[in-house]
Amino acid sequence: MEQRLEELAASAATGDADALSELVTQVQGPVYAIALQFLGHPSDAEDATQEILIRVITRLSTFEGRSQFMTWTYTIATRMLLRTKQRPMEELIVGPDRFAMLIDAGLQDPAALDPTAG
Repeated sequence: MEQRLEELAASAATGDADALSELVTQVQGPVYAIALQFLGHPSDAEDATQEILIRVITRLSTFEGRSQFMTWTYTIATRMLLRTKQRPMEELIVGPDRFAMLIDAGLQDPAALDPTAG
């Protein structure tokens, strides 16, 4: 299968729409599986999978074949998923006052400090 993915990637990079479609079809399941493992929620994993596939497609021309295609794809996925997991806390801490509130709350329930929450 791996050789097939690399052939599809090479064809897709040269503009073969059928190869691109088949490539996306073949990697979508494994990408979703890793996203679900990282994020834990199917809807979050679906959104992340779409973002990852877009990144893979838009960077397809940079795939040099130094690793297997799936390894390259998993590297992109893992980097994006790690950033996605970090994002909620980073978005919660906006400015020194907010950070001080979190410290005062002991970081026990950051969701309670969310002004958009119910």
